[in-house]
Amino acid sequence: MRLKNPVRALWRRHRVISIAFLAAVILTLAFALKTVFALYSWKFSHRELELRGWMTLGHVAMIHKIPVFELAEALELDPLNSRRLPLWRIMQARDETLDELEEQIARALDAHERAADDE
Repeated sequence: MRLKNPVRALWRRHRVISIAFLAAVILTLAFALKTVFALYSWKFSHRELELRGWMTLGHVAMIHKIPVFELAEALELDPLNSRRLPLWRIMQARDETLDELEEQIARALDAHERAADDE
């Protein structure tokens, strides 16, 4: 009962401010939930990120937290000069499809994870 009376008094005297405050609380909760869901989906689903031809080898390495030189070596590329190499150019030079290149990158990522687990 103690809390009910001040809330009623606030509602009677400052109705517009009370409505604005409630709207701000609801918006804050909505944005907080949206942020939590976005972080959750990023943490658990970015491993299944679909590769695109425009992505560079450095971009793929950064997303999957693998050193670029290690990814380049796994793909039998020059580790020093392949960081900015787009995937479409690698596919073109090897006459491969994106799916074939994606399989090779997945194998390299799995090998990196196994090596990290062994340490």
